[in-house]
Amino acid sequence: MRRKCYFMMLLVGILIGQQTTEAQNGQSSASKIQAALAAKSKADFVETPLSDVLDYLADRHNIPFFIDELALDDEGVSTDTPITDRGRVDTLSTLLDRILGGTGLTWLIRDEVLFVTTREKAEAMLDTHVFKIIKPMDADALIEDIASNIVPDAWDSVGGPSTICYLPEGRLIVSTIPKVDRQIKKHYSELLRQVDTSNVGVVEIPGRELPVQQLNATTTVAFIDTPLGDVAEFLSDLHGIKFRIDSNALNDVGLGKDIPITANLRGIRLSSALNLILEQTELVWNADKTGITFTTPEASEAKAFLAAYRATDLSADRRMLGLIEVVTTSIDPASWDQVGGTGAIRRGIRGTLDVRQRFGAHLQISKLLSDLRMAKKIMGR
Repeated sequence: MRRKCYFMMLLVGILIGQQTTEAQNGQSSASKIQAALAAKSKADFVETPLSDVLDYLADRHNIPFFIDELALDDEGVSTDTPITDRGRVDTLSTLLDRILGGTGLTWLIRDEVLFVTTREKAEAMLDTHVFKIIKPMDADALIEDIASNIVPDAWDSVGGPSTICYLPEGRLIVSTIPKVDRQIKKHYSELLRQVDTSNVGVVEIPGRELPVQQLNATTTVAFIDTPLGDVAEFLSDLHGIKFRIDSNALNDVGLGKDIPITANLRGIRLSSALNLILEQTELVWNADKTGITFTTPEASEAKAFLAAYRATDLSADRRMLGLIEVVTTSIDPASWDQVGGTGAIRRGIRGTLDVRQRFGAHLQISKLLSDLRMAKKIMGR
């Protein structure tokens, strides 16, 4: 098995030189996937293993799929589950809904791939999007309309996980599950336009020097039951940046460097690939100027740090209360000190938004603020 693993690594080394960046081709991966989902596709499968069906659709529509095998295993669903679906022409999104619906699975766009997982897990995966309101209207009335029309029991006002906030200058921030997100985009397409900054990648965190260039570079990886330690070593050589494993943290939860990794990912950012690689381990990654570390969520939380975000341009309220609400309701809501968590956020004396959080939350916050700036820029045109 080790020989096969390293052969796949060698193949990756050959392929890496053929890659182009999203910035070069001018279209984000999310945009490409959205276009593919709207394209027509014909099903002709008879007792075909699910993994083969998805491989075929990935090739036909030239988009990457990722099967969340850890979640499937937990639900007792096999990638060999036979699929029969013949002769019907539909959009790819409708076809996927039909094929996956009978298996208890669903799909969402995540980390530059079409991510296939269980419905139960998808319903716990909140994603945050910034929309610009493209027609003059009362924001409170629009929010009430959305919450009444789109899965009414999904919103925090009635105990659900989804939140919706408004900031001046026509910016609506929605944090919700994939099913709700798709319905909002469909039902309110003439009123709302999502600010798509998925091609931006990792955004700098104030005061934290990051290997942004490497994290935003495209990569190709192909691992078959490769030990995590070997994965880290290979990525170090491939990207010219040090990858480390926090052995003490892993030992604390009974894990080691021999965790097997299987992943076949091509032409996505290194940061996205790391998220998907670690999806099957329940580990996380941190980064600083010295490199990238694979560690546990507990260890990452214990190393929370303070970052001062420039934010006066994003809030008309001097106290930034609206912006603070947007961040705490959109980014890991259970992690903040207002609800018993360890994360903290306040307006700093210099007019900054001072946030103490774990690394992964900081990445999401910096991306959210970047999206809000983009929405404001678009509204000003």
